[in-house]
Formats: sequence, structure tokens, C-alpha cells
Amino acid sequence: AGIVVIDQRSLQFFVLKKVGGSSSLRQSLEGMTINGLIGMGHTRWATHGVVDETNTHPHFNCKRDVAVVHNGIIGGYAELRRHLISQGHDFYSETDTEVAAHLFGHALDTEQDLIAATKVVCARLRGAYALVFMLEKYPNTLIAVRQSSPLFIGLCTDESLVVSDPTA
Repeated sequence: AGIVVIDQRSLQFFVLKKVGGSSSLRQSLEGMTINGLIGMGHTRWATHGVVDETNTHPHFNCKRDVAVVHNGIIGGYAELRRHLISQGHDFYSETDTEVAAHLFGHALDTEQDLIAATKVVCARLRGAYALVFMLEKYPNTLIAVRQSSPLFIGLCTDESLVVSDPTA
């Protein structure tokens, strides 16, 4: 399980990943105070790669200013990964998810706004997925996209939630 939160003072990511699921993550967070603006969490089923902290969500682009969590499978991710590596991207995990972070980071460098960057990323992705992106440059924004996978948005008075499991 892992979390990423944008710290409201530094406007940088605070990241914590633990093997052992949400109970291990919860134990590591005990007694901690995180002053966050927004955050994402994820409990991972190992579709690609071994179960370790490196393969645990959230995943990041090279600059570590784009974070992503993901449910589903990104089709053709190996080909996308090879292409991104040929362009100088460094990968740290064995997951298909990390490809999405690199694609989004690259799109932000070439597109004029978040909507255009999101469209570029979605045009490159195949498969069944639900993705949520968080960006240090936009500390009050989550970007959620889906293709043939569930994605639910809950709007409340004091908070909003994006989940890929209806029971959540």
C-alpha cells in the first residue's frame, strides 16, 4: 500500500510505501502529522512485478512531479516503456502504471494545458484502466480518467473522493 500527499507548506510530494498492505501503512503513519492539501492512496494487487515497495503505487515520472495510481491493465505498456526509455526516461518499477506517469510528464512538457496533456496521454493508452494523476505544479487538482474500468467520484461537503471500487 502507498500514499502520496502534497505538503501544504513545501508544495512537494510526501510519499510513503509499505509492503504488507494498508495495515503496515497505517502502522507507519501512526503518530505522524501530514499537513496535506490533497492526496492519493492505493492498495496494490501485483499484476506486473514482484510485491515490493518499488512496485507499489503511487508511481512517478522522471522529475518526480507527476504521481499516478492505477487500477487495471495498460495494454502495450512494454512498447510504450521502450519508446520512453529511448527518449531518455528512467524507469524504477516493473509495473505498467509507471508508463502513465512518464507519458503525463512528457505531455506536460509539450502541451499548453492540463486538458490537452490529458488527451494526449489517453490517446496513447490502451487497455482497461482507471488512473488518477496528481501534479506538484497543480497542488489542488486531481485528474481522473478511465477506459473500460470502474471509476467513481464522490462529492461531499468537506471532501471529494475518487475510487475504483464501489465499496470504497
